[in-house]
Formats: sequence, C-alpha cells, structure tokens
Amino acid sequence: MSTEPTPVRLRTFRLPECTLHRLYEAAALRGTSPDRLAREAIEAYLEALDEADRSETNPTRLSYDEFWDGVEI
Repeated sequence: MSTEPTPVRLRTFRLPECTLHRLYEAAALRGTSPDRLAREAIEAYLEALDEADRSETNPTRLSYDEFWDGVEI
C-alpha cells in the first residue's frame, strides 16, 4: 500500500530553467524523483509557515495567563 498522495493537476507552475536544473540535480544526488523532492520541499515550507504563525513571537497568539495578566475585575 502506497502512502503517496494521488496527484491532482490543478494548475501549471512556471519555474526558471536554472531552478529546474537545480531540482533535477538535487533529486539525482538524493536518489529520488524531482516530483517527490519538490513536493517534500513545499510541504516543509508550508509546515514552517504554520509553525511561525503559532510561534510565541506572534503578538496575537497569547496564552490564557498572558491575556489576563494585569486585568482586575
């Protein structure tokens, strides 16, 4: 049973030729397909964005104590 997602063609991405060459070279060095390498890189990038959104440095993400600190009712 494969864990690979079913590919869906939604839109064509255009990349500079030099980027495609680097992608193919990196995939060959790692012994994987360019498609898989690109997918894994995009997934890692999106996960990093999600984590940055949840980061403590984000002022809109306050813990319960941080939110109520200094509030007197």
